[in-house]
Amino acid sequence: MKPRSILTAVLLAFVAACVVVLIVQEVQRAARQPAAASDVAAEGDGTLESKGTPSSAEAPHAGKTPAAKSDRPKTKADRVVVYSFHRSVRCPACIKMEAYTKKALYKSFAERLEDGSVELKVVDYERPENEHFRDEFALFGASVVLVRIQDGKQTGFENLMNLVVLVDQEVVFIQSLQEQLAAFLREPQ
Repeated sequence: MKPRSILTAVLLAFVAACVVVLIVQEVQRAARQPAAASDVAAEGDGTLESKGTPSSAEAPHAGKTPAAKSDRPKTKADRVVVYSFHRSVRCPACIKMEAYTKKALYKSFAERLEDGSVELKVVDYERPENEHFRDEFALFGASVVLVRIQDGKQTGFENLMNLVVLVDQEVVFIQSLQEQLAAFLREPQ
């Protein structure tokens, strides 16, 4: 065989092995988090919205302090939406960001998810119906954005761009998101 053919075969084998590893990791991750997958229902606009109560493994633990009840929105139209944005082709970083975002919310804001005062939406911002998010929230890659809704209208948002650099530090990412969301919930409406 020619060296070029050998190199081509080796590179193709490497790519195939990488694909297999990624698939196996995704299957293992999905198996470890079955409640998160069952709590999410698809919507027609390309978003995913949190539904239901997290499993006991995801429920908040004693010592975790979500924002005080007096901070809660007053009507169903008043809420904070936590968007987890990703591109159409998912990379390992955006998959981690989504998983960590869900974990952060289920650990510290499960009650708010249940009562609808916090809502999770996972959105592919490259889909044509979601492209408006790119300009609206200055998206350039995987991002978590907090959006305040009052009387059914968006009244403010915060793009948590700092989280992308924490994607390889799960504990720090989750803690940072929990702190930033708690502060966003405490801000005057």
